[in-house]
Amino acid sequence: MAYLVAGFLIIALGITGWFFGWIRQINVAIQKPEYTLQDSIIMLNIQSYAPEKICFSSCYPYYIQKKDGSWEDYPSAKCLRENLATSCVDAFGLIGRGIELKQWQSFLKSDLLHRLALPACIGCKEGEPFRIDKTFYSNEFKIQ
Repeated sequence: MAYLVAGFLIIALGITGWFFGWIRQINVAIQKPEYTLQDSIIMLNIQSYAPEKICFSSCYPYYIQKKDGSWEDYPSAKCLRENLATSCVDAFGLIGRGIELKQWQSFLKSDLLHRLALPACIGCKEGEPFRIDKTFYSNEFKIQ
C-alpha cells in the first residue's frame, strides 16, 4: 500500500510540474558532429517537449557560440527590422531548420568546439514583439 501511495505522489508531482512549467524544454539536435567551412548548411531538428508554443526571433533566431574557456557568442550583424516572434514550434511539435555557414566563414575557428544558442519566447504568438524567456542550446560540433 505504501508503494502505491508513493508511486501516485511521484506521478502527481510530475504531472503538476509539467502543467506549471517546471518542465519547459526543447531539444536542439544537430545532425553531424563535424562540419567543414565548405559545408553549406548545418541541419538541425528542434523538438518541443513543452505544453505551449515556443517561438524564435525574426532578427536573431540563433547565435553560433565558440568554447574558448567559456562559451562566447560570435559577433552578429545589427538587425534593421522589428524583432518579432517567428518560426514557432507547436506544443510537442518538431521542426527542421538549416543554417548556412557561409555568412560565418570569416569568424569560425577550426580549433574550437561550437554550439548553437537559440533564444526563445515561450507561450508567445507569432508576430508579437519577441522577448527572451529562455535560451536553448544544441549539441556541440566542430569546424574542420
